Parts: sequence; structure tokens; C-alpha cells
Amino acid sequence: MAPQTGTAQTADRCRAELDKISSLTHTLLQAGRFDSGSVALRWQPEDLKILAEDAIAELQPLCQAKGVSVQMQTPGTVDVHTVLCDAFWLGEAPGNILKNCIEQTPPGNEIRVGIEYTATQTRILVFDPGSFLPEDTDIFARYATTRAGGVGIGLHLARQIAAAHFGTLTAGNLPNGCEFCLTLPVLQGSAPYSADHSSAVTKL
Repeated sequence: MAPQTGTAQTADRCRAELDKISSLTHTLLQAGRFDSGSVALRWQPEDLKILAEDAIAELQPLCQAKGVSVQMQTPGTVDVHTVLCDAFWLGEAPGNILKNCIEQTPPGNEIRVGIEYTATQTRILVFDPGSFLPEDTDIFARYATTRAGGVGIGLHLARQIAAAHFGTLTAGNLPNGCEFCLTLPVLQGSAPYSADHSSAVTKL
């Protein structure tokens, strides 16, 4: 393959900057809608594994540009535990988590995504072996960022989305990297979640 000319390299940089601005604008608008309370969720049963796979596929161009990879680790069980969610909005959460890790981790690292099923909860675990979270910063706070050029919206929105689905989003450092954990209650039967925002109201 012939090396790129200066004009081609400039065009690539311009496209990358436009993509970055477009992504940032999208995230800002989505966060504004959530913070204003104007979002009406459309509830339907979904498998979190599928939403995570879709997020990984969508971020492949960014992975290639950053020189990192994302590996999906499938559960050791054939069981599928369904969550009740708005697939469009909930899909934003793992996407924002992964995007944050891809942008933070040094080239050559492999980010691992795992799914865990329990009787009452389903978790998406995102492990980044190349990054550590600052101890003195709430990374989920609006506008909190540790990355040059970052605005601190993506993780804030992801946590807002998790809370709107009666779940949680946490993060912490491990000896060899950091891990994010998105936890949602499993849909039990066909009933909506209970008023205390903790579980479904019917049993399996």
C-alpha cells in the first residue's frame, strides 16, 4: 500500500475530528435529555449480552484507530436472563463505558467484556488492563474527566441510564487495571419493576 500524501493525512485527521465532534454532540444532547427528565423509556425484554455485542461492533473503528482490541467473554452457562429495558437507551451505557476505556488505555491493550448471570441480576463487566481510576475524582460526576480534551459526559450519562433502569454502575481499581460493573435486575415474569426500584414484582 502506498504511503498517504500530506493531503490524505490531513483529510483523515479532519474526518477524525468531525467524528469526535459528532460523538460529543450526541452524548451532550442525550445527557441533557436525561437530566431534564424528558426521556420516556420504552420498556421491552432484552438480553444484555446482545446489547454489549452491539456496542463492541459499533466501536470497532475507534479500536482500530487507537490500536486496542475488545474481547467478549461469553458466560459459562447457556442460560439467558432477560432484563426489562429501553434497548436504545440502555445500549448507550456499555457503549459509553467501552468508549471511555478505549480512549484511556494505551495502544496494544485488550479490553475484556464479561457477562454474569445470577438468579436476580445480570452484570456487564468491563475490564481495562491499561488504566487506573483516580482515587480523588468521582468519574461519574458531570464534567469530571482525567483525559486531555475530555468533557466528562459519557460516564455520567451511563450512570444516569443505569439508575433509570433500576440498576447501578460502579467502577474500581484492581491490581492490574480498572473494572466497570453495570448491574441490572433480571426481569421476572412479565411484570414491571417494583416501586422501590430494586426488583421485579413477580417470581420466576
